[in-house]
Amino acid sequence: MKTLIVLLLTSVMAMGQAEVTKTIVGKAVVMPNGTKATQWDEDYIKIVAKIYNNIPKNVILRHNIEVQRHGEVQVVSMPRNIVFVRGVEVRQTIKWEVYYPKGTTLLIKRSNGDDV
Repeated sequence: MKTLIVLLLTSVMAMGQAEVTKTIVGKAVVMPNGTKATQWDEDYIKIVAKIYNNIPKNVILRHNIEVQRHGEVQVVSMPRNIVFVRGVEVRQTIKWEVYYPKGTTLLIKRSNGDDV
């Protein structure tokens, strides 16, 4: 039992985590599936992407939040690249958060691409 607990702790400690933040100004934003949305009193939109992966913390990967403008609407995404570290494919999970001011139109995409 002790071996199993040590193995689980080692596995959790070996996983990497990163956080990327971007601020934008606008009246309409489209966010990826599963975004946690919070309304706040600021006059700008704050986007946070928390990235979890299966590689050691001493390996640095670059992440970039992309915002594409389509008229008044801004579409938020993060490009996915296939990356291997020492022959192991990096698996990433992204947890999105958005903080937006009152009066902003917020659309969150479903996994099939439809708007919510």
